Amino acid sequence: MALGNDHALGVRHLHASLAARGVAASMLFVEPDYRQLSHGPWFSADIDSLLAFLGPGDRTLVGLSLVTLTFPQAVALSSALRARTSAKILWGGVHPTLCPEACLPHADALCLGDGEEVLAVYLDHLAGKPLEKPVPGLLLAGSPVPRQPMRAWRAELTSLPAPSYEAADAWHIRRGRFYRGDPLRGETRHHLIASRGCPLACSFCCNERLQGALGPDRRYRTLAPRRVLDDLHAVLRERPGISRVMFWDDIFYPSQAQFLEFCELYEQELGLPFFCHVHPQWYDRARLERLRRCGCEAVGIGLQCGSELLRREVYRRPESNLELAALCAEAADLGLDLQYDLIVDSPFENDADRMTTVDFLFRLPRPARLFLYPYTEFPGTVLGEGSWTGSAVVRSSTHAEDRVGREFQVALSGMACWGKRTRALARWVRHRRRPLARRSVIALARILRVVHLGLNPGRRLSWRAWPS
Repeated sequence: MALGNDHALGVRHLHASLAARGVAASMLFVEPDYRQLSHGPWFSADIDSLLAFLGPGDRTLVGLSLVTLTFPQAVALSSALRARTSAKILWGGVHPTLCPEACLPHADALCLGDGEEVLAVYLDHLAGKPLEKPVPGLLLAGSPVPRQPMRAWRAELTSLPAPSYEAADAWHIRRGRFYRGDPLRGETRHHLIASRGCPLACSFCCNERLQGALGPDRRYRTLAPRRVLDDLHAVLRERPGISRVMFWDDIFYPSQAQFLEFCELYEQELGLPFFCHVHPQWYDRARLERLRRCGCEAVGIGLQCGSELLRREVYRRPESNLELAALCAEAADLGLDLQYDLIVDSPFENDADRMTTVDFLFRLPRPARLFLYPYTEFPGTVLGEGSWTGSAVVRSSTHAEDRVGREFQVALSGMACWGKRTRALARWVRHRRRPLARRSVIALARILRVVHLGLNPGRRLSWRAWPS
């Protein structure tokens, strides 16, 4: 079961793995409604519908895939399941893997890390097969949580079955009502990930903790390009309406050999427009040109902020503004659409840092799409655990009362009405030591537009006209 995520690639991989073993399983996707997540643990109509769907005792196991955002919903749902069904409850996903102590009291077992083998072992255990020794990645209720619990890790990904789409036993909930079928039916974009992990070790990201304990040689694993193309061909046979491919890897094929192999295969066999994330440490003009020739139409680039000191000392990002600007310029020159990712409302930012970010944005190519992510210290990450040890950047002790910083975020994210947004950003600029031209600031405020992302709590803003 996927909470708040219609794509839920992990759930789809697990369903395909069970199907390959001959195990009957259903996929259930709960509507990603962030208003629901913000104002209450669960809609009662969803709980009642779900319990009616599961039945009194015809399910052996209910698995919940969750992240930190959906933890309250998982707690409420598990409590209702325990009270009214006999099914065992298995939690998996990012949050249980990073915070097993907080999750184990609410489930019968936890899956930590890669779930394909863990799920198969746990089903055998429920069928009566004893566990002869501790299983990496499996924690049972009542057992002590080790200080560094073992996590399941799979070195080779190519032999895994392709994730399930258009499965006959797929269901989804919309406002308390059940619908049969995959919620992505009719979707014209196909989303996939060709890797697990990330070659970077950012302090705000779960990947640093998920893969860091495994060692540097195990941090990042990729699917073979041949396998990626085979999976795409299979998807297109089932969903011929797909017109665009979205690769959500943190860095798309850093390996030069795999990158060239993918581009050659994709250009020869598919050629559909696609999106991917790039980074200046691995991508230059030659690589971007090759991406463009094989069908890439848009790239995402993680800026995080305009302050190099903040990016390096707090976020652990090695790239400089010069490298980022050069990569953006090369991509724009080749005709690639641009997406910039930014972290806002950081307690480590001051007015000078915020203005540096604005100045940096004005120097980058446009138009572009801007994704804003509020600074969040997720449990289990370096920032969330308080293990950040930077000495060159000071954390603000009055961040909660930082009115000027709040006005900047409101003005930038477009959460206020047009008039208030313009005045808020102009007011923020007056607090700066080196003011920006008021005409440019007002123009920036007027061109920002907000579009809610269906699967992302961040914001997407379209920049269509910029001041010179």
